[in-house]
Amino acid sequence: MERNGPLARKKPLALTLILLSLVAALVLWRAKGSAVPVEVATVAEREIRRTVVATGYFAAAEEKEIFARYPMLVRRVLVETGDRVQKGQILLHGDTAELEAERESLRAELSAVEAETTGLAKTLPFRIAEAEGGVLAAREAYAQAERELKAAKTLYETGALTEMEFREVEARFSAAKAQWQSAETRLEEAKALSATLASNRQRVRALQARLDLVEEKLAALQVRAPEDGYVAEVLVKEGAAVTAGTLLLSLDMPGLLVEAEVLAQDAPALKTGQEAIVTGEVLAGRRVLGTLTKIYPRAVEKVTELGIKERRVPVEVALSEQVAGMQPGYPVEVEIVVAEKKALAVPQEAVFTLAGRQHVFRLQGGRAVLTAVTCGLEGDDYVEVASGLQAGETVIVNPPKEVGHGTRVKPETS
Repeated sequence: MERNGPLARKKPLALTLILLSLVAALVLWRAKGSAVPVEVATVAEREIRRTVVATGYFAAAEEKEIFARYPMLVRRVLVETGDRVQKGQILLHGDTAELEAERESLRAELSAVEAETTGLAKTLPFRIAEAEGGVLAAREAYAQAERELKAAKTLYETGALTEMEFREVEARFSAAKAQWQSAETRLEEAKALSATLASNRQRVRALQARLDLVEEKLAALQVRAPEDGYVAEVLVKEGAAVTAGTLLLSLDMPGLLVEAEVLAQDAPALKTGQEAIVTGEVLAGRRVLGTLTKIYPRAVEKVTELGIKERRVPVEVALSEQVAGMQPGYPVEVEIVVAEKKALAVPQEAVFTLAGRQHVFRLQGGRAVLTAVTCGLEGDDYVEVASGLQAGETVIVNPPKEVGHGTRVKPETS
C-alpha cells in the first residue's frame, strides 16, 4: 500500500538534499586537492649583487729573491724553508779564505805606500826649498867667479898676473860652475819627487779601491736577509760553486695578498678597484674583504683535476686586513663584485623566457597569473624588476611544469 501522506513526501526530499550536500562536498574536496603546491617569494626591494668567482691562494704581498753578487763556493747554509728571519741575519756563508789572504796582502802594501807617501809629503817642501836656495847661491858664486875670471884674463894678458895665478882663477870658475850645475841637478831631483808623491797618492787610491772591492766581496759572501720575513725556498746546497747572478734563496716578506684565477669568459667584467670577498675552509667561516688590484693581460691554459682544459686569467686581490694564522699557499675562494644595486627584485628562479620575453607567474586569488616583466640587473640570487610587478606581490619560484596561466596553486613555505 503506497503512502501519500506528508511524511512520505518529505523523506525523498531529505535524501535528495543529503546527496546534493555530499556531491558539493566531494566537488569542493576535489577542487582543493587539485591545487598545485608551489614555492613563492615576495616582490621586494633587495640588494642585487653579481659576482665573478675565482679560486686562489694566499701569497706573500712582497717577495725578495737573493742572488749571488760574485762567484762563490757555498760553505754553510744557515736556514731552511719556512724559517723566520730578521733583517741583517746571515742566511749562508761563502768561502772567504782566498779573499781574506788577498785582503791582508793589500792592507800591508797599502800601509807601506801610505807611510812612504806621508813621509814624502812632509819633507818634500823643505827639500825643494833647500834645493832652490842652493841653486841661487851657486848661481851667484858662479857669476862672481865669471867676473873674476874676466878680470884675471885682462891682467894676465897685460902681464899683471902670472900664469899660475890665472890658472887658479880659472879653477875657481870651473868649480863654481860645477857647483851650480850640481845644485840645479839636486833641484830637479827634488822636483821629480813631486811626481813620485803624486804617483804614490794615485797608488794609494788604487790600492784602497782594490781593498774596498775585496771587503765588498767578503761582505757579499755573507748573504744576509734584506728585511724581516720567511724563507720561501733555499735553492743552493753546501759545497755548491755558483756564478754571479745565481738565485740563492727567496724570502716572503710580512703581509699577504690573494693570487687567484678567473675563467677567461668572466674576465671582461673585471675592473681594478672592485670589491672582493675572500672565503675558504682555512678561514673557518670568516669572510675577509679585499680589493681587486691587478688583472693580468693574458689568459693562460689550465687543466682541471678532471682533465678539462680551461683558459683562465690571473688576478691579485689586496686584503683590507691581515689575517692571523694564514700562510702563503693556503687555498681560498674569491667572489669579485662586478655589479650591485638596491632595487625591486625577485629570485632568479622566478623568471623565465616565453615568446622572446621575460615572464613570471604572479599569485592572485589562489591562481597563477602569467605576467610579462622587464628585468634589469641580473645578480647571483636576485633579478631586478624594472616593470610588470609591484612591491608586496607574490611570485612563484621554480614554477612546476603543471602550472600554467590560471592554474590553481597552493603556496608552500620553502
